Amino acid sequence: MARHISANRLFELPPDVKILSSVEHPSHERIDLTVEFPPQEWICPKYGSRHCWIKDSGKTRTVRHLPAANRSVFISYKHRRYFCNDCHATYYESVDWISDQFLMTNALLADICLQLTDMVSIRDIVKRELVTPAIVNDVLNMISIGRPDTLPEVLCVDEFKGNAGVWNPETHRWDTNKFLCNLTDGNSGVLIDVLPVIKGEYLISYFKKFSLEERRKVKFFCCDMHSGFMYVAKECFPNALICIDLFHVVNRLNDAMDQIRRRTQHELNEQKSASSEENYKLLKHSAYILKTKETNKAKLWGIKQDERQERLDQILESFPDISEMYDRLQEFLVIIDEKSYVIQRMEFGNWLNRTASSEVPEIRSASATLRHWRGYIQNGWKYDHSSDYCPYCTPFIRLKPVSTGYGLYKYSFLSETSTRSVSSIIIVPLPIFLSILSAFIPIRAAFSRAVR
Repeated sequence: MARHISANRLFELPPDVKILSSVEHPSHERIDLTVEFPPQEWICPKYGSRHCWIKDSGKTRTVRHLPAANRSVFISYKHRRYFCNDCHATYYESVDWISDQFLMTNALLADICLQLTDMVSIRDIVKRELVTPAIVNDVLNMISIGRPDTLPEVLCVDEFKGNAGVWNPETHRWDTNKFLCNLTDGNSGVLIDVLPVIKGEYLISYFKKFSLEERRKVKFFCCDMHSGFMYVAKECFPNALICIDLFHVVNRLNDAMDQIRRRTQHELNEQKSASSEENYKLLKHSAYILKTKETNKAKLWGIKQDERQERLDQILESFPDISEMYDRLQEFLVIIDEKSYVIQRMEFGNWLNRTASSEVPEIRSASATLRHWRGYIQNGWKYDHSSDYCPYCTPFIRLKPVSTGYGLYKYSFLSETSTRSVSSIIIVPLPIFLSILSAFIPIRAAFSRAVR
């Protein structure tokens, strides 16, 4: 036997709501519903008194609702006003299935928030919910991502480029920062928090909001060779061992290689001879082949391996400074692959002694940097902890300040389009969004139970 489906179920409205009229717009793009529902028991928000009565039926209020049949739905109702006999004040009625912050129902608000957890663009959400981009942005700005309650045993800290900032009350402007800071759990790879400032004093004030007992639980502090991070680790985490990520160590040696290559090219450019022009062209666009690991050439170069190897041999034969830096870089990459920490530490010491006596200033400078942070670099080898997860998290987040305060941030996918574009991807990491979902899932569940 066929089951009758009421209009309330079709439009996902509570059963006590009575639909008075349903009008389809001439453009066939929206449906206008006029509804009424019984008055709710009103409690004075100021004194908590129940001595309230309906003053008048109020003005007609129109709110958005979930789309139906690929049409946007607008609900109109009389927004009643109540009068309190105790405080002699007038208040508007608060409806449990309509949002107090937005002109929409809680069901539509919950759907928009749930879709923000997916890797979709604002434009996609606009098409699904038939709302404007401004509405989705307002909902996103409403979401507050607070500070985490606990700290992981392995805390990874890294910086990345962004466009966020801190509100300056003196100038009434945002002080934008070129680099931001992300915090990651080194064991699970979960993004913990993103901070708009990378300065040491800001990080210290942030971490000291956690109790000393909680900060003592951090056993390893993984970071790059930034001295500010070292100071933060020593100041805030008394039990943590500092581990420098090998990515930043190898990157320092690659920078030394680039410095030598650019210096050599500049010297060749000043000579202005036929041989210097040939050598200049030989070095041009050679950064990739000079930094490739010996054991990875076949995998990375592919069918161009013989051609690139021949060019590399010519470069190493023609430029002794580049040849020496290439040998030192390859030696360090071999040390990294060593399985035994004892042999690794011994070979690293010998490598530092060889590079310290080099006649190439760029090699000596890189050697001095690694010697300065030698203990922390070896901690990363010994305990096998690094901030490897941070580079995987940073390409997927960009922080944007909003006018409501420090705790509200907008995460958008880094793309060629402007971050202010409505088509930019919005991502809120799922572990951080769980607290937000817990606030909206009961609303959506209550709606489903009411409709049934």
